[in-house]
Amino acid sequence: MIDSTFGQLSILSREEILETVEKFLGLFQHASIGMLIATPEGQLLDVNTTFCDFLGYSREELIGKAVQRFVHPEDLAMASQKFDEARSGQHSSPRLEKRYLRKDGTIRWAEVTASTVRDAAGELRCFIVQVLDITERKRGEEALRASEAAKGAILRSLKSAIAVVRPDGEITTVNTEWETFGRENGASEATSTGVGLNYLEICRQANRMGCLEAGLACRGVEAVLQGRRESFDLEYPCHSVTGRHWFQMTAVPLASAEGGAVIIHREVTALKEAEMAARESESRFRQVADAAPVMIWMSSLDKGRAYFNRTWLDFTGQPLAAELGDGWTKGVHPDDFAHCLETYVQAFDVRQRFEMEYRLRRKDGQYRWIFDIGVPRFNADGEFAGYIGSCVDVTERREAEEAMASISGRLLEAQEQERHRIARELHDDVGQRLAVMSWELEGLQRELPVEARRLNERVDRTRTSASQVLSSIRALSHELHSWKLDVMGLVAAMESFCTELAEQHHVTIDFVAEHTPEHVPQDLSLCLFRVLQEGLHNAVKHSGVTHFEVRVGTKAGDELQLTIRDRGAGFSLREATKKAGLGLASMRERVALARGTFSIKSKRNEGTEINVRVPLAV
Repeated sequence: MIDSTFGQLSILSREEILETVEKFLGLFQHASIGMLIATPEGQLLDVNTTFCDFLGYSREELIGKAVQRFVHPEDLAMASQKFDEARSGQHSSPRLEKRYLRKDGTIRWAEVTASTVRDAAGELRCFIVQVLDITERKRGEEALRASEAAKGAILRSLKSAIAVVRPDGEITTVNTEWETFGRENGASEATSTGVGLNYLEICRQANRMGCLEAGLACRGVEAVLQGRRESFDLEYPCHSVTGRHWFQMTAVPLASAEGGAVIIHREVTALKEAEMAARESESRFRQVADAAPVMIWMSSLDKGRAYFNRTWLDFTGQPLAAELGDGWTKGVHPDDFAHCLETYVQAFDVRQRFEMEYRLRRKDGQYRWIFDIGVPRFNADGEFAGYIGSCVDVTERREAEEAMASISGRLLEAQEQERHRIARELHDDVGQRLAVMSWELEGLQRELPVEARRLNERVDRTRTSASQVLSSIRALSHELHSWKLDVMGLVAAMESFCTELAEQHHVTIDFVAEHTPEHVPQDLSLCLFRVLQEGLHNAVKHSGVTHFEVRVGTKAGDELQLTIRDRGAGFSLREATKKAGLGLASMRERVALARGTFSIKSKRNEGTEINVRVPLAV
């Protein structure tokens, strides 16, 4: 007889049995699920097309093979046990899930149902097995298990207390942190999980006991559950056995057909304490800044000013609101505005320290010179947060510097006048007297008899000495004041000086003049000529070489440039600055009075280069 779905065939007539078997064989080959017939020992007698496709083998490759060879090794023992029980009659139709190995090496899951076929004597003749492919279902289940495991791991790893509540407020699910949160805040061990309790009722009870935040939480969560709010946030303090803590509660709707909400409590004590410390620090800073005798400002990331201390506001006489943003620039002198703004913006863009001086209108309407220093500031995490600056009134200092410059200019002018007077006296008085003395000696020498040889020699030596002294006085006169500078102009005077100095000291001076205007203002001519004199004298004296370069000319058509260069011993600029020689100081002072720039490049054994630039329109 045949058990299970095929019924008791032994009670049918022969014709009925043959008809039934014929129908079964037709169904067997065309069934949509895999089917096979196997001997009691598991040898395949027949398989249908669906089972062949399931394993990837042809019918000829499967017939005669043991079905166990296609079962996954890890499932083989379990499958053998089930079929042993079926053979012994314990289970006539064993049902199990197991894995098969396909021909290509991949694994497929199947739900297997076996039916036994026995003869009239009850002897097992064969198994008829249905194999339903459940691989995709298994994969879905595995993915679901992995997803649930991941969700569980995420919930366990979160440091926030999380609970899921139904639309009526009943707590259905909590994570481990929620249980800990409940116990730390006074709940008993039995009720700390909160599952089964009503969150809204817990909040109402706490509100009745005087907790204002609990009432707010109840109304907020209720609004979320009823769809009147998309979310609700609340920050509240909590006193526990470990002290005072701060928490933040968030409620968001649960995306499900049943509705509900997810409620999250997270401790923000450290953040709250940091915020309070920051506010306290900010308060202390403002108190100190307001008491400081200097003007202090701060800017935000958009370059606009975000803070001014009391000293600034007292200076300008403006309210804070009027100075914020770009309002402070209204007090900057119109002539200084462009330079002030350009300096500030350029430094801001590259996050660099800057210094600048500009005139700022005081509350009495007077403009005062301000020295402003700005530095970038950064947060604790290194993120740029804007600028902070300090300002001091330097009007008196600038006026003193201008007075000193005026005095220096007058001193140099007086010095030049004195040089001119001495040069004139040497040339017109002493020089003329020596010239007359030289002529008298020459006449006396002609009148002496030839026999007075010794006297003749003495007169000759005296006349020669007088001529030498006269030459020295003329050279000194030219050093003190070059008449060529007045008569022939700057370039001719410079070139003549280089020629005379080269002859006196037996050196070579290459002089080049390029694009030099015919008429140079007298003060600029005198400035460059004196720098040339001092610079070349120092070079000849200290460089240790005999070749020098001098170049003078215009640059960009609006300034004169003078360069003096040698390839000699060089010197340390630091040491020279410490010694504060009069020559170096004099050159710098002259150029500064001409509103020009003076620079020296020098290194030991690499030579020295002096560069001077003065504007033509002073």
